[in-house]
Parts: sequence; structure tokens; C-alpha cells
Amino acid sequence: HRFELAMTERLRHDVAMASATSADGNDNSKSGQHEDEALSTMEAGEGLQLSQLQQQQQRQLEISQAEADMHATIVDEYAAGVTAVANGMASLQRAVVDLAEHAQAQGVTLGTIEGNMGNAASATEDASKQLSMTNHHHQAGTKMFYRLMFLAAMIAASLIIIVVRRHG
Repeated sequence: HRFELAMTERLRHDVAMASATSADGNDNSKSGQHEDEALSTMEAGEGLQLSQLQQQQQRQLEISQAEADMHATIVDEYAAGVTAVANGMASLQRAVVDLAEHAQAQGVTLGTIEGNMGNAASATEDASKQLSMTNHHHQAGTKMFYRLMFLAAMIAASLIIIVVRRHG
């Protein structure tokens, strides 16, 4: 907004300077008058020219000030833009660092979960083998127990038959 104001002010000064230049040309074109009148006009013209020269210098100074203001405004806007970009880059860097840390933490967690799953699978396989072996031993032990019970029953029956035949 300040840039537009500075440009408008400069255009006003340029128009004023152009009209002053055309006025100078009209004042200096007074020829064909008597020498006395020319001399007095010249003296008056010198005063007028001096005044116009001072006004022109003042306008140029004002134009230079307007240009300086315009350039200062442009520099301020450019500096604000650079600052905004720098802040955006810093925010982006923080986000990338946070993302990298999060990804690394997730990788460690995933590695731990994967390791635990492998350990659980191995332990389950070992437990299954042990249960199978225990079942086989139990079945073998049960068969042996039944055989021993059958043998004990046979011996008891033989003893009963022998005792009854001798006594009876």
C-alpha cells in the first residue's frame, strides 16, 4: 500500500515538473520588446528563474524523497518475505526432524514386536514338542501300568486257586 502511495506522489511531482518546464519556455520567449523593458524583464525574469529553479530543486528533492520512500517500502516488503520464508524453512526442518525421530522410534518398536513374535513362535513350537513327548510317555506308562495290573491279577488268581485246592 505504501508503494502505491509513493508511486502516486512521484507521478504528481512529474506532472508538476512538466508544467513548470513549459511555463519556463513561455516566460523566456518574450522577444521584440524594447531594451529597457527587456532589461527590466530580464531582471524580473532572473528573480523568477531563481524562484523557479528553487521550486524545481525542491520538487526534485521531493521526488528523490518519494523514490527513497518507495525503495524503502520495497526493501521492507522483501525483508518481510525473506523472514517469512526463513520461518517456514525452520518449521519444515523441525517437522522433518520430528518425523525422523518418530519413524526411528516406530522402527525400534516394530523390531521389538517382530522379535517377540519370533520368540513366541519358537516357544510355542518347543511347548508343542514337549506336550507330544509327554503324551507319548504317558501313554507308554499307562500301558505298562495296565500290564502290571493284569500280571498282578493273574498272580493273585493263581494264588487263590492254589490255596483253595490245598485246603479243600
